[in-house]
Amino acid sequence: MEPRSRIRLIAAGTIGNVLEWYGFAIYGYFAISIGKNFFPGGDPVAQVLAAFGVFAVVHRSGIDLSPALVAMAAAGLSLAAALTFREANPRESRR
Repeated sequence: MEPRSRIRLIAAGTIGNVLEWYGFAIYGYFAISIGKNFFPGGDPVAQVLAAFGVFAVVHRSGIDLSPALVAMAAAGLSLAAALTFREANPRESRR
């Protein structure tokens, strides 16, 4: 193997690995928000566990969805729901 192709191979593997871990970190960071918005209920621990449970099922099921894609979709839906609530209830969102 030529040194130049070896460097490209290592760089591609490193970039892919960093992006995968970035997806894990983003989903973990937003797990509390995802749990509150998608699994309403009284117990915050159950909400976070449900959010991580969905992540585990999707990630381990072999579905061709990267964790980053799931995290971005969930974060986008959470942000859209929060902004919609804020526009619909401007007085309640200031409290």
